[in-house]
Amino acid sequence: MTIIRETHIFQRVYRAIYANGKIKKKISLKLFIKMAVYLLKGIIDTPVFLFIVYGTATVLVDSLYDKNCSSGQICVCFEVNGYIHADCSDRHLRSAPTLSSKVVSADFGHNKLHAYPTNLSPSIKFLNLTRNEISTITKDAFKSTPFLQNFTISENEVKFVEKGAFGYLIKLQHLDLSHNKELTISILPNISFNLEFTSIKVLRLEKLQCTYGISTSLQRRHVQYLRNTSLLELNIASNRLNYIEFGLLLDLPKTLRILNIGDNVLSFGWYLTNFGALSNLQILNASFESTFHLIAPHQFSFHCNDTKIVRECNSNILPEYRLSGYNSFKEKVAPLTNPKDNVTLYFPPILHSLYFYDNMYKMILGKFHFKNTGKFTHAHLQNNIIYRLEGPFIGLKNLRYVDLSNNFCGHISKNFFTDFENLLHLNLSNNILGQTLENDADGFIFQNQNLLQMLDLAYNRITFLPKNIFKGLVNLKNLNLSGNSLNHFDLSIKHMKILSSLDLSFNRLTKIHSSTRGILTFSSVNRILINLLGNPLQCSCENIDFLSWIGSSKNIIFLDVNNYTCLFDNGTMQSFHDVIKLLKDLEKDCASYTLLMIVTTSLILVILTIILSRIVYRYRWRLRFMFYIARAYRRSHQRQQVTHSHKYYFDAFISYAEENGKFVRDIVEYLEKEHKLRLCIHQRDFIPGTDIADNITNAIHNSQRTVCMLTSDYLGSYWCNYEMNMARMEAICARNRSNVLFFIICQKGITKKIPLKWMDLIHGKSYLEFFGENENEVLAFRTKLAETLQKPLCDEQF
Repeated sequence: MTIIRETHIFQRVYRAIYANGKIKKKISLKLFIKMAVYLLKGIIDTPVFLFIVYGTATVLVDSLYDKNCSSGQICVCFEVNGYIHADCSDRHLRSAPTLSSKVVSADFGHNKLHAYPTNLSPSIKFLNLTRNEISTITKDAFKSTPFLQNFTISENEVKFVEKGAFGYLIKLQHLDLSHNKELTISILPNISFNLEFTSIKVLRLEKLQCTYGISTSLQRRHVQYLRNTSLLELNIASNRLNYIEFGLLLDLPKTLRILNIGDNVLSFGWYLTNFGALSNLQILNASFESTFHLIAPHQFSFHCNDTKIVRECNSNILPEYRLSGYNSFKEKVAPLTNPKDNVTLYFPPILHSLYFYDNMYKMILGKFHFKNTGKFTHAHLQNNIIYRLEGPFIGLKNLRYVDLSNNFCGHISKNFFTDFENLLHLNLSNNILGQTLENDADGFIFQNQNLLQMLDLAYNRITFLPKNIFKGLVNLKNLNLSGNSLNHFDLSIKHMKILSSLDLSFNRLTKIHSSTRGILTFSSVNRILINLLGNPLQCSCENIDFLSWIGSSKNIIFLDVNNYTCLFDNGTMQSFHDVIKLLKDLEKDCASYTLLMIVTTSLILVILTIILSRIVYRYRWRLRFMFYIARAYRRSHQRQQVTHSHKYYFDAFISYAEENGKFVRDIVEYLEKEHKLRLCIHQRDFIPGTDIADNITNAIHNSQRTVCMLTSDYLGSYWCNYEMNMARMEAICARNRSNVLFFIICQKGITKKIPLKWMDLIHGKSYLEFFGENENEVLAFRTKLAETLQKPLCDEQF
């Protein structure tokens, strides 16, 4: 029963798909789905399913290929978009087989044909003869294929094209004669003759000269027949052209949109002023100029002769209207090409892209004026030797894309990009701009690029960038600083509100500054891509905030973060493959390290505090003295140097306790009246309203001596002790340890009460004893005291 059901289903599906051995135009998708469902349910088995699929595919392939499109079934033919294409390539053919009249496109490439196949049907529109051995194209070769539209005969051995050979091809749009090394550019008049009667759009004449030889020039007579064509693209690259005749560009068709003059050895000349005449040119390619061509050793033996002279007829004189047009243009541009301080160049009015890369010219781009640059948006100037950008380039306000990478450039003037106001993409990578950028502290170089979105400064030997280097880049999205030697990144980027990509890979960064991290974290952009690969990131306690930022940032994606490496203090290195574990281990180590640092720091502070306290206590009186003396100097603006003068305002300052006031005042009154001494006592001579400490210091400093009246009350007085200490500091600090202290013991047994710290002063200094027992002793004491106070310090003897 199962076999019957399977056979029945198979017949239904087969009849639905095929009709008279051919696939029906419409195949029901439902049947295939139903068949697959039956296969899953077990209603039909796998061999039946595969047989149906195989049968369908076989009929489909057979319907696409027509095995009878060429004689001998040599070519493989198939239908594409309703047209039959014959693939006869790489079959070692020495002659072309006869093709069916239905064939529209034929490929005879990579064969050994020696002549153009004349047995092709008139229906051929696309013909490829690349890599054959054809040497000549005759005038009658295309009579059998008058409707040919696309003809490629590159990489043959063509040495001659008969004049007007392509005149029969009225439908011809694309002609490629490239890589026929001995055809020479001088054959161009023969090729272009009568092309004005065709529909030619693309003419490819690349490498019609040998790789090495004498330089050639492109002359006006070479292009004289192209003027009235509708040519859109002209390729004359790789022809060893050294010079283009002035006025030649005026003879090119006005319809030209793409011009390729690259891979030549062109020098600068007056012809540069003619480009403005190409009113419809959109793309100009002048790349690979003066490039060295490395040939494989087996190619050195290749015999290449491109020195022949092509004889032409009816081509000696240019039409008069062309000369008049040339003269009028010359008159127009001549005044603009001989300025004193700059050069003005006219661009083709709708040119949008200039390709001038991989040239071997050594250049300094100075000041230039450009005209007709309204459509000019793309300048590809990479891989040259432009080692200084001086400028300014004036007239390039609409430029959007500039590539100046890999130019060995070491200098950019501050006004080079002044006129590039609408620049969006700027590539300056692979230069040596490190020093120039380091010196631009005010950000003058990029100050006018307010619309710039992408800036590439990779591999420029940058070790440092000023904080405001990018101050004008408010619309920057992508910043590439990879491959430099930056050891810190702390730039002003707060104004870059839409920055979405920051490449800092392969620098010398150990971290990113905290202020910069804050700006990136709270950026208004939803997601920022940062690349830190290849930097010597530090896994240290000081960097733990930075490492946590890498592991926890939500709106920042670190590219290739698993390949980041981190260096620990002990010299070990660990990857960021598991950044969470890395942070936990580091936090654990830092916790114990932090406790140790806190304890050590606290201990050091305590020790320093104790030492400092001991020092302050030890020299407390000296410090006090120096403080009050300095304050006195500042207030009075007077300095009395002991080394310069021995005159003081007072002969002595009498230091005594208040309880001994009557006794002291009697002595003072006697000495001042009888011996004309000037004495200072606190009750009479201290300045009211002045601090006591200041009064004491000033009195001691302005007195020749200090006399201390020692009694028990004196020893118990704070201010008396203060006066004694200040007098001692005066002797040490201000008077070079002179003996200015004088003691009078006014009470019996007082020496036993004197503190030990003052005993050295009593024993080291002279003193008098006076107890006032009778008048004779009083008189003797006063006389002796007066004599002592009247003696100069240097003569003093006690």
